[in-house]
Amino acid sequence: MTRDTDYKVSVRVVLQRTYRLDDQVADTVFQLLESSESSFTVGELVEIFTNCERDFEKAKGVLNRQCCICMEYYPFTRIRGLFYCRCEYCFGCFVSWIENAIKSTPILQWNCPVCRSPDLDQESCAESHFQLLYSVVMNLAPHLSDRFIQKLYEYSLRNDPLFFNCPHCNHGFMRSDSSTGGKTKCPHCHKHMCFHCKKKWLDQHEGVNCDEFSQWLRENDPEFQLLDGERTMAATEIRCPKCRLALVKLSSIHFTCLECNLEFCGDCKREMIRNHASPVCNSGCDNKGLHCHHPRNCFHYMRDYSVDDLERLLMENDIAFMIDSPSDVTVCSEMLQTEEEEGGERVLRETECGKEVKPNQAGLCEVHYKEQLGRLISNNHLDPLDIMTDAQIVTWVHSEQPDLTLPTNRNELIEFVKENFPIA
Repeated sequence: MTRDTDYKVSVRVVLQRTYRLDDQVADTVFQLLESSESSFTVGELVEIFTNCERDFEKAKGVLNRQCCICMEYYPFTRIRGLFYCRCEYCFGCFVSWIENAIKSTPILQWNCPVCRSPDLDQESCAESHFQLLYSVVMNLAPHLSDRFIQKLYEYSLRNDPLFFNCPHCNHGFMRSDSSTGGKTKCPHCHKHMCFHCKKKWLDQHEGVNCDEFSQWLRENDPEFQLLDGERTMAATEIRCPKCRLALVKLSSIHFTCLECNLEFCGDCKREMIRNHASPVCNSGCDNKGLHCHHPRNCFHYMRDYSVDDLERLLMENDIAFMIDSPSDVTVCSEMLQTEEEEGGERVLRETECGKEVKPNQAGLCEVHYKEQLGRLISNNHLDPLDIMTDAQIVTWVHSEQPDLTLPTNRNELIEFVKENFPIA
């Protein structure tokens, strides 16, 4: 026998004796060990060949698995998937992905980074997915397990009806099941607020319900009407109607929640719909694009009306609004915030609006003054039918029910809409 043959026989004997392999398996393992494409350990080869095909080419296909992220080939024992799809990742890519996800990605985006399955909006699917994902994290990246659990815990709190964000300090806390009434004390800043209407607690709320307290605020408290320094704070925070995450208001009224991915209107809080077959879509709607069924007093529509019409609507309903502005103010100082990515994390940049201020518009540019008026209209549940043209009324109604036949007389039309489409 040649030296090479002696070597092969010796290795095969070692394999047979050490791993108790038969001749065919020992020969195949040896061929793969000799192959320049092979990067497997003997133990990995033995593990698969004791439970798999005994054909050399088939074995290579089974053993060599491609990572869907880096596209390199790895042994099957160094590849992991996320169970709901056929995508597979090498250990290094998986750890890098989950570490980045925990650091800067909303939890409902922790699905497959390649094919984006499963749909984590489905609660039962999300629960099983996170359980399986956690088992992989514990196996491959145990140093991330505490942060993983913390993220899950924070998300579960946001869906808990007893979870509350303090309007004074914005810290979140759990309200005790045994708590009664609306008056609630924040354990962080020790100030009080109403658990039901989420407003800062005042003595005037004692003994009256939230609607009556809100009415008192509208009539007596300039802060509630957003006419002083509190206006900026209240106007720059929007809460997701699904998971209640506090979001910073940007220049658009179209929001996408960073936590649950819900797209919604920042004024009326109604969901943006991508499929007209959605259960939240109105009967008969045939709009196949991204849309939302805004109420007619939403700022989505109010911004298209003139300042004179908006002011007239408020005055006719005895709602006070601010028009005075300091004489030295020439440009709008409202803060605009944009979201940017920096170092792999989302950061917010603030800049002043800077547009020209017009007289008798509360020191604001026309856009932000309209926004202030529109917010008062929606907060006070005013119906804008009187300032809408017939064409605008018909267009709005047909966005709700496309095939509805409407009266042609204006007075009859208004009465019909009030009766069949009341302001909530």
